[in-house]
Amino acid sequence: MKRNIDEAIERILLALPADAREEERERLSRPIADIGISVKAVNSLEVAGIFSVGQLLMRRPSELLLVTNIGKKTLDEIISGLETLGYYRKGSLPTESEKQVRDRRRKLLRTQFGF
Repeated sequence: MKRNIDEAIERILLALPADAREEERERLSRPIADIGISVKAVNSLEVAGIFSVGQLLMRRPSELLLVTNIGKKTLDEIISGLETLGYYRKGSLPTESEKQVRDRRRKLLRTQFGF
């Protein structure tokens, strides 16, 4: 499973412009303890084999709720922690971040496809 997650993360990184890849790789490699969640949440995720932000992002909320000691309140805490790093759930982006995402997509299209 870890290998599949690592491969998926690498595919995501390859879609980014070269200058942004290393920064994003560092963000995805950060330990989950760095996102400001409780020790209980960190321990539960680590028992489930989730050690980095990238591994955490590859899991659906419904999968996280199956982890022992992770309920709705802890899931909300984890989601808030990810939001502090700029990772938002679909449909919950703040207005300024939506603009940043659009700008990043436009830049990516221009650099990779000449649009």
